[in-house]
Amino acid sequence: MTSAGTFAIPGTPMTPQMVELVTAAGANADGFASQRLTRELVAEAHLVLALTREHRSAVVSMHPSAVTITFTLREFGRLVAEVDRALLPSESAAGRLTALLDVARNARGLHQVPPVDDDVIDPYGHDARIYQQSFDELYAPVQSLLALL
Repeated sequence: MTSAGTFAIPGTPMTPQMVELVTAAGANADGFASQRLTRELVAEAHLVLALTREHRSAVVSMHPSAVTITFTLREFGRLVAEVDRALLPSESAAGRLTALLDVARNARGLHQVPPVDDDVIDPYGHDARIYQQSFDELYAPVQSLLALL
């Protein structure tokens, strides 16, 4: 698993505001350093989860064949939310993720949602309220995915 940003400044740590939220949720932010998304990273990926539709478009522009594996985090979470974990392959998390990717591909476009429902707000430069909103938008789909994996 790799994290990279379309506009990331390489080596930048997570902001203190986000570290506080991540730590309070029980995760460890130690050692996080941003890196810029590259065509090579996209080409090697089996799944790309972007935080906004704009980022998703940037990924696909870098590597057009990635269109079938690129979703926003919230979109992917929504598309697989109704999957019964018992119906997923039991051999590995990687196998379950591959099955979820198939579900998401097949469900994409079947239900229209407001575009804002796919984007996570960028909190950078904003106050604690916006950081909390951003974290909340990330947290729910991540927790759902973890439960399925």
